[in-house]
This record gives sequence, structure tokens and C-alpha cells, in this order.
Amino acid sequence: MLDLIENSVKMKIALSITLIFIVVVVTMAYAIFRITKPTLLAQKKDQFKEATVSEAQNISSKLDQISYIIGLLADDPNIIAYTAGKSVSQDINGQLKNYASKGLIRDIGIANTNGAVTVASNNNLVGQNYKDQLFFQKAISGERSSVPVIDFQKQEVKIYTFSAIKTKEGKTTGAIFGLVDSDALYSGLLTTTLHGVGDLAVVDGDGMVLYTTDKNDFLASFWALFESEKEDIKKKYGAPEAKIEALGHDITKDSVKNYSGPQVFDFFDQKDNVQEILTVAKAGTYPLFLSTDTSTKEVTAAAVRGSTNLAGIWVVLLTLATLAISRILSHFLKPLKTLKKTAKSIRKGNLDQEIHINTTDEFRDVGDIIEALTKAVKNKKV
Repeated sequence: MLDLIENSVKMKIALSITLIFIVVVVTMAYAIFRITKPTLLAQKKDQFKEATVSEAQNISSKLDQISYIIGLLADDPNIIAYTAGKSVSQDINGQLKNYASKGLIRDIGIANTNGAVTVASNNNLVGQNYKDQLFFQKAISGERSSVPVIDFQKQEVKIYTFSAIKTKEGKTTGAIFGLVDSDALYSGLLTTTLHGVGDLAVVDGDGMVLYTTDKNDFLASFWALFESEKEDIKKKYGAPEAKIEALGHDITKDSVKNYSGPQVFDFFDQKDNVQEILTVAKAGTYPLFLSTDTSTKEVTAAAVRGSTNLAGIWVVLLTLATLAISRILSHFLKPLKTLKKTAKSIRKGNLDQEIHINTTDEFRDVGDIIEALTKAVKNKKV
């Protein structure tokens, strides 16, 4: 009987400890995951925002350098004299080649007020006419900036930095432009913290993807366009037959159209069926926006790893606690073992038993009762 009691007590305690162990570990792991994931997600958003802003500023800085060079040339007295039809002693072609060899700028050209290129660092440009090109029209109107030019037929994008050439009297005598080296402009995107984190895209103010690490998204629209907006883009680049697909990042349209600062979005990509983080930052004063997006799976995985690691620590702690409980259990069962040993001895007829249980609980009471009963039986026999 006492064997059954001992085994029953051991089993119940063991089951209780196991159950508590499982509940505590699972609860702690889940709690840690719930706490860790939002924190990691917030940190990831901040990192993405900072990295995106940094790279947008890097692009802006490069365009500033190019704009500075084009501005120097536009204000050069020899170039002004050349476009005004005056004779100059300096080799204009050599001057343009010298600046075009400094990186960032692939070619530099000068066009007259009719759009015809009269001199360029690349002789193949001479004779070409840019009268209908957006950058030339902006330059002649007096604007000094950079704009992308899309060729839908050739599936290519060129970025031109431009400036009007004016005399001291303010008369426009021509335009100077620089063809930006896109590889040099975007080189930082493939070597910084943004590399490998997800998809990168450079978008213009119309939402057209000018550069992307996902080639399938090139020259697509970052958001859904109205038919009138599509027609305006086609007209702008002289491509009436162009087909413009939308990527569905509609959430970014207002932030680009009415840019007030870098933003981070929680975005569900229906095409890939994943939750993503999407960041947008403008490249300085230029109509270019850098966007990065990545799946939140990485964040979730990190949260799981964190909760698993901490849960592992709890497993170790609970194991130590279990060992401590085992020692307590051993001490707790010692009186029961004494009673069981005494009972076996009495069953063999040994009534001269003294039960020594040094506790103040029910086990001592049971021991006293058994000892009294044993003495009563012995006296009766006598």
C-alpha cells in the first residue's frame, strides 16, 4: 500500500513539474517573441530609413558635382563667346573632353538655340538635334538641373544635367548638357548596407522606375496610373505605343507627389504574398526618389531566433530548478520510506519498532499512530 502511495506521489509530482516546465518555456518563448518582433521591426525600419536617406543623399551629391561642372562650363567666357559666334583661341572640344574624363559624366555637348549639337566630347553627338528633348527645352528656358529621359523603344534611361548659356546681357546663346554615367551614379547602391536587403529602385516624379535591382520592374510604374497619366508620360517621351505596367506600390504615390521628407511604409505585396517594409527618400532637389523594400520575414526570423535563444536560457534555469526540486522531493519522501520500511518489518512480526520521523507534518502523525498500534498489539500478545 505504501509502495502505491510513494509511486503515486512521485508520479503526480513529476507530471506537475513537467507540465509547469512546458507551460513556462512555451509562455516565455511566445512572450519574448511578441515583445522582440515589434522592437526588431522598429529598428529595421529605422535602419532602412537611414540607409535609404544616406544613399539618396549620395546620388544627390553626385548630381551636384555634375551640375557644378556644367555650371562652370556654362559660365566660361570662351564657351559663351563660342555660342555667340565669336572666334575663340581655346580648344572647346578639348575642354569638354577634359571634364568628361573625370568620371560621373559620360559625354558633354553644346547645342545652339535650335537644338543642334555643334561641339561635344564625343564627336558622334555632333550634328544631332535635341530640340524636342525635355532637357533641352528646360535648359533654353533658363533652368539648370538634371532630368531623366526615357527611350521606351530602346528600353533605356539617360539622365542629363543641363544649363542655358547666356551672355552678360542675359541673352541665351545655346545650351550645354552632360550625359550622366548611370553606373557611376548608382554604384553606391550595390556596395552599401542596402545591398542584398531587398529590391532597390530609383523612381522619377511620375513614378517611372529608372533603375532597379529587379530587372523585371525596369520602366514600370511604381504605382497604378490613370489612363490620362499614362498618356501624359507617353507624350512626354514621344512613345505613343509604350506599354506601362504598374507595380502596385500605390501607398507611395502621395509621398512622392507631395514630398515632405523620407517615409517608411508597411506594405503587403499581393503579387508575392508577403508583408514588406517600403522606404522612400528624395535625392536632394532632383526629381529622383530612391525606394527600398524588403520582406519582414527576416525580422520575424530574427525575432524567432531571439525568443528561441532566451527560451533556451530558461530551459537551463528550469532544469536547475528541477534538480533542486528533486532534492526537495527526496527529502519530502524520506519519511514515507521510513514508514514503508517499518511496515515491512512489522509484517514480518517484529513489533519492537520505534519510528523516528523528524518532521512536524502528517508523516510524523502517521508514524506516531503506527508506533502506538504496534505497542498495543505487542502488549495484547503479552
